[in-house]
Amino acid sequence: MARKTSRPERGGRGKKGDVRIGGVWGVLTAAFITFAAGIILIYIFGGRPFPPKRVEKIPAREINLYLSNAEGTGLKAEKHSIKKEALSSEVKEALGALIGASEKDPEHTIPKGTRLLSVKVENTIAYVNLSREFSANHPGGSSAELQTIYSIVNTLALNFPEIKKVQLLIEGEVQDTLAGHIVISIPLGPDRGLIKG
Repeated sequence: MARKTSRPERGGRGKKGDVRIGGVWGVLTAAFITFAAGIILIYIFGGRPFPPKRVEKIPAREINLYLSNAEGTGLKAEKHSIKKEALSSEVKEALGALIGASEKDPEHTIPKGTRLLSVKVENTIAYVNLSREFSANHPGGSSAELQTIYSIVNTLALNFPEIKKVQLLIEGEVQDTLAGHIVISIPLGPDRGLIKG
């Protein structure tokens, strides 16, 4: 009687219980290499965690804006914060806030449409150059003129020690008066007597 020889079965099985595992190791090795390569690429191309950016707080200083009081008889001080920086920048910001407050409330001191054209501080005098609307749109009257002029002068001279007087200019020119009553042709110092609120 002829002896039966065992043949390997299909599917990679040889002797009973013998399994080929070379193919499995190849798959596992390829998966590991792919995973490792992915981690390296993420690390190189921006997947690294960065510490959050620190937002630096800009130093600020508090000033008083001098605006018309509720009765319209004088000026009152209103607190306002500006960025702490070079003097000319602080002065521009203070004047911008003064003009902005008047745009929101027409009862305040600066005539509608007024724009700050430039400002320069020299030898304790601030030269404030305003657009023609500063004069053209002014309602007139000596009391209103005083409040308009000294809202600017007091805001600058009482907040900035480097400024003792203010010369108002309109379109770069010195004018005799603002609207026919109050002289603005010379540098003016602050008037604390107008502060009533």
